[in-house]
Amino acid sequence: MKNSYLYKILVGHDFKWNSLLSLFLFSVSTLYAQVYPLTDPVNAGGWVLNTEVSDEFEATQLDETKWLVQGRDGVFQSNHRGRAPSQFSVNNFRLENGKLKLETRWEPDYPFSPLTDANGVKYENITTAAVITKKTFLYGYLEIKCKAADAEISSTFWGTGSNTELDFFEFFGDHRQTNKLWKDRELWWSIHDWTSAGGGRTTYTESHDLGFRVADAFHVYGFDWSADGLKIYIDGVLYRNVPKATINAYDDVTLQNGGNGANENYVVTKPLKLWLSQATFPWHGVPDSKADLELNSPIGQKDDGIVDYEIEYVRVWQKGNLSVDDKTFGKKESKIYPNPLNKATFANLYVSAIEGTHITIFNLLGKEVISIEKTQEPFPVSVSNLTPGVYLVEIQSGTTKETKKLIVN
Repeated sequence: MKNSYLYKILVGHDFKWNSLLSLFLFSVSTLYAQVYPLTDPVNAGGWVLNTEVSDEFEATQLDETKWLVQGRDGVFQSNHRGRAPSQFSVNNFRLENGKLKLETRWEPDYPFSPLTDANGVKYENITTAAVITKKTFLYGYLEIKCKAADAEISSTFWGTGSNTELDFFEFFGDHRQTNKLWKDRELWWSIHDWTSAGGGRTTYTESHDLGFRVADAFHVYGFDWSADGLKIYIDGVLYRNVPKATINAYDDVTLQNGGNGANENYVVTKPLKLWLSQATFPWHGVPDSKADLELNSPIGQKDDGIVDYEIEYVRVWQKGNLSVDDKTFGKKESKIYPNPLNKATFANLYVSAIEGTHITIFNLLGKEVISIEKTQEPFPVSVSNLTPGVYLVEIQSGTTKETKKLIVN
């Protein structure tokens, strides 16, 4: 960066905000490091990565300021201990070679607690893992690159919150029942209503043959979740477009034991936390020995009693006009979006803040280029006079002042 033309320009200027130089340089370098959805590599949609619920898993230890390990310190999100006979263990994960690996283990001597689930089904022999984002978010484009565990075990990606559940996928790596062999290739996704009306029942579901075994190789699964429905992408290609109207027209009452009655089926309209987890699905079959669990494991890996669900990354992008409600992130700070801002796509910068806020934008030289009072929510600010570069956006309400970086390209 220090040999770049931009750096030479910046250090050559004598401007008052020298203390912000490193901040500007970091902002610009971040621009070049930005990753965009596989479905939109040039970011024509103006997506902004939500780093609070995204992870590249490049560290040596899981970031537990971002992720809750189910069961850590006795904390069980949604009081979910795992689907019997498997039970979640805080030991069943690792970061290795730039991947998060959730482990299903054959552990008959594990100290299962409790010994049975609420229906009296015994927890035994098998431990699994779940990690959950600590932050919530509402709507966006989600992308996960992963490979399911190649065993009679599920590898799942789902979200919960506000008495709703959105199961983006529940992969079952290896079916042994002869009438279900194709399900090694199955994409099964569903919506559940956990209010008193729904009781956790399914309000919409689909099952599709992807044409490849989900445990054979890594694939990129994308989900455009919005107020209008769900779009599903496989390896960057649109696979399903399911509008809200289609979901609401589904006869959940007849097909799902009453569903949520006369209520709308599309209940996933509030912030969610993301889950990565494994579980047994007894109706599909359960490993009955260590050898059975590891039947498909590579030679040399058949004796450790472990099979892995491997996740290379989880990324969530959002568009500002879809997620400007501060309640989505559980904090009160103002927001600007899109950022970075592509002038070829967007004519305005939008500011989400309380009414009566004053907005001032400064260039790199500390010169005021825009000064305006916010009068609506969200508030559009024309960027027609801004040239590509890095700016500071000062948002002031009374004595409270926030300063945010803005990148225009």
